[in-house]
Order: sequence, then C-alpha cells, then structure tokens
Amino acid sequence: MTEQSENEGLQKARQYDQRPFIQNLAQGAGLALSAKVGLQSQWDVLDFGCGTGLVLQRIADNVNTAVGIDSSRGMIHVLSEKKLKHVTACCLELSSTNTLQKHFVQHTVSASSTFDLIYSSMTLHHLADVAATVKLLTAYLKPGGTIVAFDLEQGPDSTLFHPQPVSPSVHHRGGFAPDYLCTIWKGAGLKDVSCEKVHRFTKDVDDNGKPKKVVFWMLMVRGTL
Repeated sequence: MTEQSENEGLQKARQYDQRPFIQNLAQGAGLALSAKVGLQSQWDVLDFGCGTGLVLQRIADNVNTAVGIDSSRGMIHVLSEKKLKHVTACCLELSSTNTLQKHFVQHTVSASSTFDLIYSSMTLHHLADVAATVKLLTAYLKPGGTIVAFDLEQGPDSTLFHPQPVSPSVHHRGGFAPDYLCTIWKGAGLKDVSCEKVHRFTKDVDDNGKPKKVVFWMLMVRGTL
C-alpha cells in the first residue's frame, strides 16, 4: 500500500463515524447483541470486521475483554484512537495461513485466546467465501461459544443497497437469504442455528438515475459450538 492510499484510507475511516446511516446499523447490531444474545460480564468477545468499532463501543462495557480485527489500517487506527476500555484492535486479514495467533502476541493478546462470542456486523457481504471464513472462525470459539453475524436480507430491492459502480470488495451485492446463512452455520458444525430479522432501516438509493427511499432489513444468524 502506498503512503497516499494509506492516507486516503485513514481519511475515509475518520469520516465513517460521521454518517448517521452507519451509526444506525451499528446501533441495530448492538441492541440485538444485548437483547437477543444476552452479553455476559465474564465473556471474551471477538468482533470480526470491526471497522472503527461502532458496535464494540456499544457493548465493550458489558463484557470481560473484546478484540476487534479488520483488514483496514485506517479503520483500526481510528478504533485505537478511541481507547475503548477492554478493547484490543488488530489489523489483519484472516485466512487459513494468516491466523489470529500470529498477530495476537503483537497486540498483547494471548496467542491461545478463544472467545465466548464471535460476531460480525455487515461484513459477510464483503467475503468471497463466507462458508470458509465461518469455519475458520469456529476454531477460535470456546466450547459452547456462539458465532453471530448481521447482514442484509435478500429482497426485491436489496441490490440497490450498494450503488453502481459496485466496489470490488462487495461479493454479495444483494444480501443473503436466511436459509442460505443457516446452511453455512450448520456446515461449520454449529448447533441451535437460527436466522431472523432484527433491524429495519431505510436508505436513500439511486434506482437507474432516480432517487428512491428503500426499506431494508438486517438479519441476525447465530449458532453455538
């Protein structure tokens, strides 16, 4: 990454929290984690694709420790600046060879760390292979731990969520069907799998050059090891 592109990424990350729409999505995920998952004070939590930590800052005080990971240096820089209590920020891109253990020691996190809860918010649609990533994440769950993900529900207008031209980082432009996500969670060896609508939101979009206000739903899929 060039210095110019890194500076541009940091500038974009600094502007991220200023968008009411983004704040609304983070609030929806944070409320669902508290109300439907039931956060516990002894839990160790991992936020996969944490961005600037908008969900983390809503839940960190209710858990024991929290780790946020994201592939964007700019996002992690902004999260680190917030100095959230109990939260460690790590910049990395998870893969079968690029493991969390390789990076945890650099961030004063135990290399053997596992988690009671792993969650992601609006990250799945950026993953080329959702199933492979969920399987990787299960390796970092404690026995009885839970993986939760929030993302866009597939629907008639869901492709309008991402405007044209669509970023190359978006691999699932139209969101997800609940059955599809449940199949992936079960395929990762998770039990008690469920998927439900948890947050309704609106977004001003462009529909073939015409402005349009569209209602979307955020899904929550969950499963336990």
